[in-house]
Amino acid sequence: MLQQVKAHRSAAPFMQRKPSARKVETRLRVSDHLGALALRFGIGRNNATIQPGLYYTGNPGAGSPVLVTANYRLTVDALRRELTGISTWVLIIDTGGINIWCAAGKGTFSAQNIANTLNRSDLDRLAPSAPLVLPQLSASGVDANELASLTGRRILFGPVYARDIPRFLESGFKKDTAMRAVRFATPERAVLVPVELMHTAKLQFATLLLSVILALPVNTVFLCAVCFTRPILKAHCWWQLFSSRYSCRFFPDDFSR
Repeated sequence: MLQQVKAHRSAAPFMQRKPSARKVETRLRVSDHLGALALRFGIGRNNATIQPGLYYTGNPGAGSPVLVTANYRLTVDALRRELTGISTWVLIIDTGGINIWCAAGKGTFSAQNIANTLNRSDLDRLAPSAPLVLPQLSASGVDANELASLTGRRILFGPVYARDIPRFLESGFKKDTAMRAVRFATPERAVLVPVELMHTAKLQFATLLLSVILALPVNTVFLCAVCFTRPILKAHCWWQLFSSRYSCRFFPDDFSR
């Protein structure tokens, strides 16, 4: 997905001196789509990070805008697929693999963190006057005045959705009402269903198991066998079950987390 910049004859002079940025492929591969599908089910969530640093698309110049984003894989994928045919810098901040909105709330997507990442990169040499374009949903955690003071750059907040970035750039950094609106309709809700199902899988299984138990003849031997052979139930649950006559105490507190 991301590859080291290789200096070549047709590259800009400032990129020939030092290949200090990496190119972002704007076309998603089959493996990218499969990886995204796995993440939607919560698979590999703890490893869904991109290496922080400076990247680019197309052939950006000294004045090309710098799109700032988090290092969560799905966030980077959503951004890069919208940058086909666009020359821009992309500064990826280490948020611990957390999306923009949540990272801004946690303080990992902040003015100081952005400035530190910028200073560690070679952006001041490659694009000394380029403006920083931040996601609108990061505004809750980024002090634009502080960031401008730390970097000496113009700070802009872009649209809510990555799909509006091409139009935002073409219009000279102007946002209309649609670019500022957050929508949470059926499509946005539907993508959250798989991971929610995975998170509640244990509870669903316990509910099914309880239904099976209640449907079978009740005897002490059977209850003991079930409780000691199911790792998801605590060793003392059969005592609770036997003494409480199928009360809600059947469910261990593990299911509530």
